[in-house]
Amino acid sequence: MARNHTISNPPQRHIWRSPRHKARRRRRRLARLASSCLGLLVLLMAGWMLRPAISVALAALPEEIPVLLAQPQSRQKLLEVEYLGQGEYPTGCESVTAVMALRHAGYDITVTDFIDFYLPKGDFWVENGQAYGDDPNQCFVGDPYSSTGFGCYAPALEKALAEVAGQDAVENLTGASLEELCTGYIDQDIPVILWATMDMREATVGRSWILPDSGETFTWKSGEHCLLLVGYDESSYLFNDPYQDKGLTAYDRQLVETRYQQMGSQALALTD
Repeated sequence: MARNHTISNPPQRHIWRSPRHKARRRRRRLARLASSCLGLLVLLMAGWMLRPAISVALAALPEEIPVLLAQPQSRQKLLEVEYLGQGEYPTGCESVTAVMALRHAGYDITVTDFIDFYLPKGDFWVENGQAYGDDPNQCFVGDPYSSTGFGCYAPALEKALAEVAGQDAVENLTGASLEELCTGYIDQDIPVILWATMDMREATVGRSWILPDSGETFTWKSGEHCLLLVGYDESSYLFNDPYQDKGLTAYDRQLVETRYQQMGSQALALTD
């Protein structure tokens, strides 16, 4: 380990200089300055003299090459994030995606442990013909291990992530644009948990139920899906998509933006 060393009796420097010594130093500085100026002048002259040759060489290139040279490089980024599928968790896309983000951030945790010990879970039931259920903003509605489960939204998953990593490490990015997510997080090597739909299909109206605490009616958006944004290129956003073990998947930019907005522009990230 590095240590800070203190010198108890540092040697004293002789700061006095004779006039002759000062004159020699001044001459050396002027000589270095003259040498630097001469070198710059030579470079400028060489560039000027080579201009005709450079122009001829560029003219001889295929028309596409000078245009390509003048164009900015295309923006793209892809993070290396361990992929996990949701095969054992039919409606557990939120948990699988959260664990991919956690493992990328250095947390050694399994999907099963995340669901069993950290994910807040609620119920859905029917009483006298009326459906009742908990709020997916507060908890996962149903059972992630079952195909009859529903899911949860960003605030509920944020609670679970905070239980694992601490609240300071979790950022709720709901409302941010995809461009902001890419610039502020993907470009900084931070994957983003994002809500959209399965296969980026149009969401449809799902089951409705009464929220017992408020008496309000809640309607689920069928096709809701959670997946991990890990990159982008000029035409696509790139995801670790846990649905049907799809792996790294590219989806059209405009399509993703539409589905993301339809699901309320919900997103989370682990920043610590």
